[in-house]
Amino acid sequence: PEQINRDEVILELTNLVPATVKHRLNPVTATASPGRPLLIQGRSGCGKSSIINAILGFVDYEGEITKLDQCSISVMLQNDHLFATSIRENLKIGRPEVSDREIMQILEVVELADLIHSMPDGLDTHVGPYGFNLSGGEKQRLKLARVLLRHTPVYLLDEPFEFLDPLMAQRIATKIQRILVTKTLIIVSHLPLRLEPNSNTVSLTE
Repeated sequence: PEQINRDEVILELTNLVPATVKHRLNPVTATASPGRPLLIQGRSGCGKSSIINAILGFVDYEGEITKLDQCSISVMLQNDHLFATSIRENLKIGRPEVSDREIMQILEVVELADLIHSMPDGLDTHVGPYGFNLSGGEKQRLKLARVLLRHTPVYLLDEPFEFLDPLMAQRIATKIQRILVTKTLIIVSHLPLRLEPNSNTVSLTE
């Protein structure tokens, strides 16, 4: 019962305006809860990432945000990067005890399993600068997989589908919603995604 209570985190934003986009962004009121993810959409530069930064306490803001001081959060930010080590070690950074089986299951979710299987060294493949040269979309999906391998009540994903085409982004978004159905999920994206059936969507306008 204690674990269930920790997982049932409701994240509420009420008339939220991050200081970094004050006077440019209309106040945002929205809720994310287990089984009801929140999708924040809008063009690049409209303030989507500022909302994530406000939730994390990185920037000041007006309005109210549910306090998450005692809550574990998995976060994917736009400035996340991969390290010059193996694919396996990159994916285990957030959860060292994770098994190869779990890793491959998540790589299926982000549609990278076939690529990894095709590499002679598989999960032992070294990631740049002197290892395998991944494309922008492949790097993004590896960083996304790393976050999805963690076990926390809340997931904040800032532009997880950058460099991906809309069809692939939609497929992966649908799978993420399915595997995180018991978690509180916020996805920020410039792409016009659909999260169904019980999602909340906020389209930002300046």
